[in-house]
Parts: sequence; C-alpha cells; structure tokens
Amino acid sequence: MRFSDLAAAGRGLAEELRPFRGREDVIVLALVRGGVPAANEIARELDLSLDLVLRRTAVHVGPMHIAAAVNVAGTLVLDEEVQAVLDGPETPNRLNVIDLLASLEARVQTCRGDRAPVSIAGKTVILVDNGVRTGDTIQSAVRAIRTLSPARIVLALGAASQESREMLHTIADEVVCLRWPEGVFGNVALWYQRFDVPTEETIGALFEEIQRVAV
Repeated sequence: MRFSDLAAAGRGLAEELRPFRGREDVIVLALVRGGVPAANEIARELDLSLDLVLRRTAVHVGPMHIAAAVNVAGTLVLDEEVQAVLDGPETPNRLNVIDLLASLEARVQTCRGDRAPVSIAGKTVILVDNGVRTGDTIQSAVRAIRTLSPARIVLALGAASQESREMLHTIADEVVCLRWPEGVFGNVALWYQRFDVPTEETIGALFEEIQRVAV
C-alpha cells in the first residue's frame, strides 16, 4: 500500500492522467512543498507545463474555516476574511497578516524567482499533492484557483483519507487518488517508504531548470 517515495506516486498518477497528455489547455500545479516531486513527474511524463501553488494561513476564522493567502502560479489570491483585515484598522492582527504576506512573497521568490504570473483562465488545472488527511490546505488552494476562472480542476493525490473523500469530490471537478486507505489514516508520510519533501531552495533550482529547458 505504501509508495516508495513521492516521485513514485507521481509516476502512478501520470498513468491515470494520460488522457491529458500534451494538451496546451492543461497546466499542472504543485502544492509546495510536498506536491512538487509528484507534479514534476506528471508534467514530465505527460509533456505538460508546470507551476506552483504556495499557501500561508493568515486568519483563524473559526473551527471550521481558516482563511488563507495563496499564490497561484504567480498571482496572489486572498480569502475575503484576509482582505477585510488588511482593509481594516491598524491592529495586531492586521500587522500579523502583513508579516505573513511578506513571508509568503519571500517563499514565492525562492521557489518561482521573478517569473511572470501564468494565466490559468479557461484551462484545466491538475492540482497535485502528496496526500490529504483533513483537507484544509487543498480546500484553500482550490478556493484560490476558482477565483482565476479555470475550466476545470482535477485533483491528483497520492493518498487521501476516507473522511476527506466526499469533501474532495465536492470541491473539484474530478479526483484522481491512488490510495484511499480504510481505517486510521494518520500522517500522510506514513503512506510513503521515503518521505523526502524538497526544500524551497531545491524547488527553486528545479523550477529554474525547467524554465531554462523550456526556452
């Protein structure tokens, strides 16, 4: 049931996603950091463009919703609650959000460099992550992507909990998941023999090389 590593999950997902091969209206988006190895394999195997999604939790709205700031392929998207804090009075919470946004921008620079934002309007987006336990991260990523008017969102996951299954099918147009383990899911890392998540510096070097080869 366990994958040998993150890239192996990507190769398995590429097989399932083969109908998308070579399509110019499809883009692979990797959730940084854990989704990058699998997404890179998918993009390479299927001859698709690759970009990144980076997220920072910005405002704790309540037990059922955490508002986030998300950078989707170079475009910053703020949940309404985050924007409301920024537009509000000078409070400790507002200063905290400003600091988090600066941190997110620094991460984007490390991972994407100065590459211009990539439009996803009208495209099919394959959003890749190593796995989903509760789904908070992927929900905020999908919310952000939806604001940019994609044609469809396809989730590509190595493993996901049974508890998240209904939610994932609700937020996406299609879900491709290689493992739906029964029983206690635990940490996503348990479903990989080696769980070597790349550093942001490694992602930046990989992304720079991908862009150099594409030119």
